[in-house]
Amino acid sequence: MKIQKYLLVTALSLSILMVGLCGAAIAEDYNLQGRTVTYGYIVDLIERHFSEPEEAAYLRQVEEDFNVNVETIITPSISYAQELISYIEPQVRAGETYVDVLLTTNLGMYGAASEGLLMPLDDFLDDEYWDSLPPTVFRDYHIFPVDGSYYSFQASSFYAHRMLNNILLIYNKDLLAREGHPNPYELWKAGEWTWDAFKDIALAVTRDFDGSGENDQWALGERWNWNEMVFTRGLISPWVIANNGSGVNSVEGRMVFAMDEPETVEALEFLQELYHEEEVIMPLDEGTTNAFIDGSLAFLQSSTGYVPTLHSNEMEDDFSFVPIPKGPQADEHRATFTHILSHVMPITVEHPEEIIELTNAMFRITEDYWYTDSWEDESNIYDEDIIMSLRDIESMEVREWLYENTEVVLGFNDMWYDGFIEMMIEIMEGANISDTLGSHKPDAQAYLDDMYNYK
Repeated sequence: MKIQKYLLVTALSLSILMVGLCGAAIAEDYNLQGRTVTYGYIVDLIERHFSEPEEAAYLRQVEEDFNVNVETIITPSISYAQELISYIEPQVRAGETYVDVLLTTNLGMYGAASEGLLMPLDDFLDDEYWDSLPPTVFRDYHIFPVDGSYYSFQASSFYAHRMLNNILLIYNKDLLAREGHPNPYELWKAGEWTWDAFKDIALAVTRDFDGSGENDQWALGERWNWNEMVFTRGLISPWVIANNGSGVNSVEGRMVFAMDEPETVEALEFLQELYHEEEVIMPLDEGTTNAFIDGSLAFLQSSTGYVPTLHSNEMEDDFSFVPIPKGPQADEHRATFTHILSHVMPITVEHPEEIIELTNAMFRITEDYWYTDSWEDESNIYDEDIIMSLRDIESMEVREWLYENTEVVLGFNDMWYDGFIEMMIEIMEGANISDTLGSHKPDAQAYLDDMYNYK
């Protein structure tokens, strides 16, 4: 591994020099005249990206080429609509710009754009721009415009890299083998990794060893279970999608409530059974990651980007991962993620075209700034840690399948506002699903209409 990393760093050092030489000519057309461009992030991503000496030198070269100073402002969470609106509305209403670029999700973008707070980018992002993005990233995250315009642009190859956010089940291989359960990988290869197969394992593996009436070993835990919003959204969305269900549908360009469609209702019934009736899913705020690492949890629902963390925690049992099992209404497995981080700019920003090009150069987004002529040669830069953390050939095979089949399912999480979260908790705790969805449907549709600014 040390040899691989040495070769990688050496290659980057040489390629940074070449990129700086070719990028300088492009930057001549985007002179920012010594101004400061400020990026707003919840952590200092500029420092993270450019911490190594070679990378720091590259950033200084970009600043010189564009005649600009780059700074970072640490922001609160701005992933969701109201968070982003609350943060940027004061500067927009005052006609000021104290942050030029912000990193948010599609959910934040929809809400802020609907309020007229973001700069529309149609004049700056043409087909040539989208075609210049690396094949390792998603090019279709902008597919839901607001009032016919696009407001977000690529953050970096890292933040839309298709290997970082695939939702899957990481499973304890040793635990399942000790108790004589089938290997989920083998079931997946045989086309038998279904909800029924998962349920059989889940019921058998959940155990109360000491007769206390409390589970000592659980079947399934959702990694993001520290509050109701992330718990319900993180747990429910992938299983709905695995049954070809949806949270919302696009009907004649309008986002429409779809949680009451048969495929989605069936997924909610299945999860309600596992959580409320069979009690095989760890409840809210129960420390799922620690339970998985110490061997008392069979399946951790998480993402590929979390695999290195498990590896670095020196988990004693071997683990592997598989896609979410396919539901009764699905013929194939789905490899999805449901939100993408991207950059947006307040409508008050000056020099938006130049700032987009500066961002392209800083994070080496478009092909003019790539490390090499062939991005495929560098396709593993952003998931090198994942590859180094895999413990078996099966995981590598699943990783390749995820890479080749990942799709973006946007819009699903748009309804996760407070009232909707309460509804999902009610359903998980045993409420009648049809009645509960029906009572909340008007409010949910009104929320969508407001967020997308439908007249």
